[in-house]
Amino acid sequence: KNDIVPGEAALALVLLSEYFEDPIYLDAVDRFFAYYKPWYTERAARKNSRAPWPAYLYDNQTRLDLVQFGPWTVMAANAFTRNRPERTDIVDFGLEVGRWMIETYEYTAERAPFPDYVGGYYKFEGELPAMQAFCYGEGTAAAYQMALRARPEEAPYFEKATRETVRIAMQMQHDRLDSMYYSRPELVEGGVRYALNEPKVRVDYTYHAQSTMYQWYIA
Repeated sequence: KNDIVPGEAALALVLLSEYFEDPIYLDAVDRFFAYYKPWYTERAARKNSRAPWPAYLYDNQTRLDLVQFGPWTVMAANAFTRNRPERTDIVDFGLEVGRWMIETYEYTAERAPFPDYVGGYYKFEGELPAMQAFCYGEGTAAAYQMALRARPEEAPYFEKATRETVRIAMQMQHDRLDSMYYSRPELVEGGVRYALNEPKVRVDYTYHAQSTMYQWYIA
């Protein structure tokens, strides 16, 4: 029901395979891609290219299915093809999903309505960008790693998109100055805010941003 979970599970299975040095886990991931490639293709094709960008390209349920599915699946594709480099079909699929996220919902430098939006992603009408960008950024950073390894001609595209997301993550991180307004600023400093207009901080917001930054930096 929740399309975040399958990609998380696929990534976890690859990591188990590496940890235990047991390829049996990779067979399960292979079945994941066999099932979800046509699943993704059918839903991505529902795009209404004549609708205003970005809010109305998909109906809301399709949008939720795809954006929850995307980042973890690209990370799983990156990890899987690190172990199975001959599976160029999975490389192509992971890069396709990564490109879909960027082209469909990222506020790139070329089309952001305000400079503060650069690197952010659309989520809901009326909600300013930030945290969701770091979830997508994990996927685009993984796509950047995968492109460097298998499709170097595509690497600059994913690097730029991820670097812009790293930029907004740093913009959203509480520093010593803006955390002074909290009653216990020492618990907030270093955390990452939810959105440009929302100061709340959670562990997962910070972790997604850290993961994006780390994967980009390693690449």
